[in-house]
Amino acid sequence: MSKVIRLKARYVFPVADEPVVDGVVSIDGERIVSVGPYYPDGPDVDDLGNVAIVPGLVNAHTHLEFSD
Repeated sequence: MSKVIRLKARYVFPVADEPVVDGVVSIDGERIVSVGPYYPDGPDVDDLGNVAIVPGLVNAHTHLEFSD
């Protein structure tokens, strides 16, 4: 059983929902299990500060000239 990691950021930008100010992304192993607002009386979080998290973003950036 893995430990759930909770990351808090100033902004969280879910792929299919509105941005969350002071949001938390919960990760269990290699999977995102929840995205939502931060509650001070909730579980412990690692506060990343004034940053943005984009959970689920796949960086499809590539250089086709290097793919040969």
